[in-house]
Amino acid sequence: MAGFGLLVALTGLVVFLRLFLAMRKWADAIRQALGASPRRQYRGVLLGTLALGVGGAVPALLFTPWLAQQFALLSRAQVSPFGWPTWVALAVLLLAVALVAHFPARRAARAEPVESLHEL
Repeated sequence: MAGFGLLVALTGLVVFLRLFLAMRKWADAIRQALGASPRRQYRGVLLGTLALGVGGAVPALLFTPWLAQQFALLSRAQVSPFGWPTWVALAVLLLAVALVAHFPARRAARAEPVESLHEL
């Protein structure tokens, strides 16, 4: 059940990040047309996407003790809110964000500004 929940969360994250990256395409094309280097484009897209991922992970970590308490009340099980599964799930989440961000960032760094502006 937890694996299914993590899969649903990762799918939603991928969809949201793809939407975020598509909305940035216009601004990135303009920056590149004005002379931004491919390395700066790559770093900007990657760091922006990772900031979104961390911005989502921080509230999740803040609510983890409350969620663990609710789960313990429902299942009558001993639950540790910051046990190893929490950190493994967080690592998987941030790795997924990095992988989702890498490929569009690389594509944005190599894109021609004229083609990018023409697509939009």
